[in-house]
Amino acid sequence: MSNTGKQDNKNGRREKCLFYHKVGACRHGKYCSKTHTIPEHPKTIVLRNFYNKSAQLYEPFDSFYQDVFIQACKYGEVINMVVCENECDHLNGNVYIKYANEESCYKAFEEFNKRWYDGKPIFGELSHVIDFKDSVCLPYDNKSCNRIHDCNFMHIKRPSYNLKRKLLLASHKQYLQKT
Repeated sequence: MSNTGKQDNKNGRREKCLFYHKVGACRHGKYCSKTHTIPEHPKTIVLRNFYNKSAQLYEPFDSFYQDVFIQACKYGEVINMVVCENECDHLNGNVYIKYANEESCYKAFEEFNKRWYDGKPIFGELSHVIDFKDSVCLPYDNKSCNRIHDCNFMHIKRPSYNLKRKLLLASHKQYLQKT
């Protein structure tokens, strides 16, 4: 047992939290018995509890998505952006932004953490998430997730297909013009 009271493995080190590494969030948070490490070579940041469902009453989701995506592109080429609409606290409103390279990811991490959005500070973290396919709740995509409040996989709020395609192409073209 370590001095933090958390369970060690046979090598004297705590095991890594698989959910934190796969999904970028853990329902136990700082009380998890496993390790939540900072990634060594991140390409993804997560903006915790950033998307507010109740704001939907005033602003369409595509407008929110486009606004955040354009801001994210200021720091480098965006490969993907995912917005969670989970009911559970550790995933609710999380926005994941994957960059083409580590430098862009670090720059975005630094800059987003200096900013405010909708009157609230932005809290960004570097994330282990690389492949969103491993993080998504497939039953939710099929409208059949029965663990709504307890699901530990991403329930993704999707922008319109044409908007996402247009933004990804523009990000790539912008990046190509800079190189």
